[in-house]
Amino acid sequence: MEHHMINTNTHIYASEKIRTIIDLGWGGFKDYIFPCLTSPEGICQVKGGLAYSNFLDLYIHYYIRAESGYGRRMKIIWIDQTLLTDWDINLQALETQAVKNLIKDRYTIQSINDILNRSFDGNIVPDSPMDCPLYVLTNQRAFFGAAGILDKGIISAFADNVGHDLFILPSSRHEVLLFPDLGDVAAGGLDGIVKEVNSSAVEPCDRLSDHVYYYDREMDEIRIGR
Repeated sequence: MEHHMINTNTHIYASEKIRTIIDLGWGGFKDYIFPCLTSPEGICQVKGGLAYSNFLDLYIHYYIRAESGYGRRMKIIWIDQTLLTDWDINLQALETQAVKNLIKDRYTIQSINDILNRSFDGNIVPDSPMDCPLYVLTNQRAFFGAAGILDKGIISAFADNVGHDLFILPSSRHEVLLFPDLGDVAAGGLDGIVKEVNSSAVEPCDRLSDHVYYYDREMDEIRIGR
């Protein structure tokens, strides 16, 4: 985890006009724009006027990522509707570019067992990954990594690899958990787990929803619940 490298106090809004953002234009910033999944109650909506798209019952907001200094500290600049007008682009172009940029975040899917074994020098978790068939999808920084599900190529390739449809547990804005549907777990039970974890371990601003999502291999779609 590298959350400590992101100075959240430097998150600003493009409407607080940094002249350079407008002067360099869309061409100067399009490769540094990324999506962030958020709930309707998420912190991304504290200010009005942000550019957003819908994804199921969630929102996608967009931000410019600027990195500088020792340790590559990050500054986040949220994109609002006014900036789209200044750049003379539409929401579809913004969304397409942001999802295209996801690949730069080097998304990975790792089993919970592997992660815990590395953390505890292999002395805690059994070696067999199917003892706990739960996987974490996030990016290299574990920051706004839940947006990885916007690239269905990542999800479909993993589902094909394990040979099952997938439950998608919205752990937080920073990651999601993938659980192969082996036919022995009820979606309602997983909903209860998500709700409990949200209330006890996830900051309100990082919560997505209190229910699971589902990837159907045959339909090649993500939907709410099974």
